[in-house]
Amino acid sequence: MNTLRKAHMNESCEILKFYQKIISDIKGSEFMPKWSESYPNLEYIEDSILKGELYVNSKGSIAACAVLNNEFGHDYSNVKWHVNAKLEEIVVIHTFAVGSIGKGMGKDIFDYILKEAKKNNKKKRSELMSLTEMSVL
Repeated sequence: MNTLRKAHMNESCEILKFYQKIISDIKGSEFMPKWSESYPNLEYIEDSILKGELYVNSKGSIAACAVLNNEFGHDYSNVKWHVNAKLEEIVVIHTFAVGSIGKGMGKDIFDYILKEAKKNNKKKRSELMSLTEMSVL
């Protein structure tokens, strides 16, 4: 099972290189998040590590990253969710990236995040779907 652990500050440059490689690899593909050479940047990565929100999967090198917190953009506040949940009862996944190490890793990690969120009494909103239901990733 692929799991995540909190990132350490001494990994920040390696994490930045990981994101930069992902950005380079998906350039020109039909799936392109709002990332660029300037985001995610080292400041974002280090700030996320300091807050204890950046998680990694690594076995010698970074294989996957995600920022987990309860912050979301203004547009999300306009969504009519099917579950009423307080801010502290949700987990929002940001800058989720998986390298090309193995098939199924993204799904395993996403399922791990959901399992850990449930274990920590977070509520699952019905709009949140598993990776197997998503058409792209």
